[in-house]
This record gives sequence, C-alpha cells and structure tokens, in this order.
Amino acid sequence: MTQKGGYLFEELSLKPEQAKLLREKAVSFHGEIDKKRLEVIHKRIALVGLLRSDRPDREAIDTTIFQISKMQGEIQRMVALHILDAKAALDKDQQKRFLDLIEEAMSKRTGRCS
Repeated sequence: MTQKGGYLFEELSLKPEQAKLLREKAVSFHGEIDKKRLEVIHKRIALVGLLRSDRPDREAIDTTIFQISKMQGEIQRMVALHILDAKAALDKDQQKRFLDLIEEAMSKRTGRCS
C-alpha cells in the first residue's frame, strides 16, 4: 500500500482489466497478511509475558522467539509471492516501475537513502 492508503500498483498506467485483477488480488492478500501480522503481535505479547516472570523460562522464551521468526519468514514469503503474482499481470515497463516503487517504499521504511 502507499502512504495515501492506496496500492502501489495504482501509481502505474494500468489497463482497466489489469487494475481490476490487481485490486482483487491485493484485497485478498491484505486480508491474509493482516491475520498473520496479528498472530505475530499476539506471539510478541506472549514473549513479553514470559520475560515478566520472576523466573523466566529460557527454553519457552527461545521457543517463542523461534516461532516469531518463523511467522515473520512466512509473512515475507507471502509478500514475495504476492509481488511475483502482481508482476506477472504487468508488461515489462510496468514491471520495472512496480519494482522501482517497491524498492523506493522499502528504502523509506528502513531510513536508507538511494
């Protein structure tokens, strides 16, 4: 999504059928990804609960950290597959612009300058 609440692909010059297809895919994807992110939040809250203990169970903490890492890896995989799926619906010029927009958005989030 863009900062304005829209989708990155909306900044491309898309044919109406491309826009419709990508919008449908994006709505479905964001529903799934939001569920996964909520699971990570709950797992992080559980981790803080473990850390609060007077006698923290280090094995449970390690297990919870591993579970969070696994969930984050699943989210990253879902994102990559979604990008590939969207890319497949675009022509070469649109693909380049789409990936440039993604790279730009990622750079802004990490605070890097291009």
